[in-house]
Amino acid sequence: MSITNPAYLFDATGVATANKVFNDQFIITTNNYKGFPYVIPTHTPFFITSLKVTKTTNGNNTVLVEGVDYYGILPFVGATRSIGLPVYGGISFTDRFSTGVVRLEYQTLGGVWLELKETVIESIMNSSSNPRITTWEQAITALSLFPNINNDWNTTSPISEEAVLSSIDNIKDAILAKSILSAQRHLSDIQNPHRTTKTQIGLGLVQNYPPATIAQALAGSSITTLITPALLKFYIDKIREGNVATPTPIASPTPTSSPAVTAAPTPAPTAAPTPAPTAAPTAAPTPAPAAIPIYFNGDGTTATITIPAGGSYTINDTLFNTLSTAISGTISITGAGITSVSTPTAISVAGNSSGVLGSTSASGSFTVPNTPGTGYGVIVFTGEGRTLQGGVVNFTVE
Repeated sequence: MSITNPAYLFDATGVATANKVFNDQFIITTNNYKGFPYVIPTHTPFFITSLKVTKTTNGNNTVLVEGVDYYGILPFVGATRSIGLPVYGGISFTDRFSTGVVRLEYQTLGGVWLELKETVIESIMNSSSNPRITTWEQAITALSLFPNINNDWNTTSPISEEAVLSSIDNIKDAILAKSILSAQRHLSDIQNPHRTTKTQIGLGLVQNYPPATIAQALAGSSITTLITPALLKFYIDKIREGNVATPTPIASPTPTSSPAVTAAPTPAPTAAPTPAPTAAPTAAPTPAPAAIPIYFNGDGTTATITIPAGGSYTINDTLFNTLSTAISGTISITGAGITSVSTPTAISVAGNSSGVLGSTSASGSFTVPNTPGTGYGVIVFTGEGRTLQGGVVNFTVE
């Protein structure tokens, strides 16, 4: 039953100065409901956002924190929904063994909705309800329905539901467009945007040996350079032509963690009888070296090689397309220190589909002069209003 002559008038704003309650004191013990201490303010129900709880224990004052030291109980659902501010009938402490004196400061709802705290406590005890999970409406059974409260509304410039939904769609489109653009930029970035190191991908112990020169390959003595497929083919061709002696293999350094193994001595071979000398035949002319294909991986790699004079050489590369539509153009070879290049060829690259970049192989060839010198050859794509540079070969003609 509500109070006949309430000390506070009804306030739906939760900020009325006349409805501010100060120094509402209570003694809490562990004898409150089943070991869960709770307090019903004197002028309940109240706006919990205005609540300040100060606890005094052994002369020390502590301001308690909602959600940590206490929770609101007996929520006044009807008032909360109508006003738009949380209204409660009491608070429950999280420490089951909490004792001491608490002082409450809060804004009371007031008017006919005020209830005596004794009435509320009696209702809880009579129904054996747990106040931590009971609503205000369940505790005060004779309560009338809370009325509708007129909320503020801007009548001079109202915004329709369609306008709100349209604005939300615009925000969504802006977020998606930025995400797609960022993803495309990331896919197109071939400069290691994540700053990944060789150690992070398990290559920390791999030596970064450079490609061997033709002189190093012919000497067959280096163990700190690598031979490319093109140089290997050239070397084999030289052996077949009889211009290079078959090299003696060089043993790799023995790992420090493994014991050294001494090879058994090889018996000396019996010398074959020396045939009678014959007239040396006239040497046949040395054929021009075969074309050396140089393969790249679509990353604009630059190769530096030493090559014989008068040869024809091919650059192969892979062209990637990050656009959603196909592109087309021509592949050509340009450079310096070269005598001729292949005719430009038409090329087409499919568009980006479902995150898979379109790609295709591109190649062109050039020849070098018969005289020593230096130069370079580069494969170029021209089309769709742009010019893209692919693999580059820097060479020295012996």
